[in-house]
Amino acid sequence: MSDFDDFDGVEEFYKGTLRKLKSDIYDEFVLGVVSTNKVDIHGDQMSLEALKSTEIAINKHGLPLNAHHDPRIATFGRTLAAKMLTSRDGEKTYVLAVIATYSKSFYRPFPTEMRALNSAYIPTETDVSFGDVEIEYSNIELDEDIITCALANAPEFVATKPYIAVRKAADPVTILSIAIPASIALPFLTGYFNKLGEQTANHQERFASWLVNSIVKKVNKRVLYNFNTPYRGCLVEFIIETNSPVLIKDSINQITDASNNAKKLIDNLVDESPKRLVYVYHNDDKMWVPEHVTLGSGQVLTDRPYLMSMEEFGGLSIGARIAD
Repeated sequence: MSDFDDFDGVEEFYKGTLRKLKSDIYDEFVLGVVSTNKVDIHGDQMSLEALKSTEIAINKHGLPLNAHHDPRIATFGRTLAAKMLTSRDGEKTYVLAVIATYSKSFYRPFPTEMRALNSAYIPTETDVSFGDVEIEYSNIELDEDIITCALANAPEFVATKPYIAVRKAADPVTILSIAIPASIALPFLTGYFNKLGEQTANHQERFASWLVNSIVKKVNKRVLYNFNTPYRGCLVEFIIETNSPVLIKDSINQITDASNNAKKLIDNLVDESPKRLVYVYHNDDKMWVPEHVTLGSGQVLTDRPYLMSMEEFGGLSIGARIAD
């Protein structure tokens, strides 16, 4: 606790949290600083009100640990509890958190018979999205002019106002998050076409053409493209890292088949309330592969758990979104 010698109550907070919440699903524990009222490496400074809100939010909801905001990687731990403390001289205020990494026993593998999953469930209108395509990006990671120009010349089913992502990490990956409706992700659902008509049948093709010509060809670096859509209360994410227009078109062309597989997996896990399902596009094999599922209990299904020791852990990173 030598790093926190200027603060009272640190050791009591840490040991008290372990007594209450220690479990076999956790591997290692550490006390870390989540937020501070001092200027951070990004030049920002949090108010005392914002720090208190952070403490309350963590204690109410927990904070999953992800590696550098990379959505391809399953969560590898969580904050167990947080406490806002001020140093004895009144100059520093920290939000401290007891952080735990998951043990291997926390993870479960995917069902072994993936191809034999039952697909008898017929979705209803409330199971999917009928909204517009929506863009979320960081104007630190991507050129704002490119996004603004792209949205000004977008098809009518693309929302013209983006969301701005705020990611605070030492070295965050570049992510363009794109919410896509059922007309692009799940066009095989006949109920969708009965509702909105055959004019939506070419949405997928028009979307791919617009994305490639307006954004992919103009961004001069590899980007994580995160296409996401809801199904039965679970956010399904299709993620590809590339700067290749060809790979983007190929991956979008295959989203329908991947969505059908995602539907089967979610239908079979519905009693466990799946909340997030991530598919990753393997560029060499040119196919979508399921990476991990987060259940309502917080447990993760994956064949490749991301196990990180505290020696590798470089610190917490935080993120948020705002409307532009």
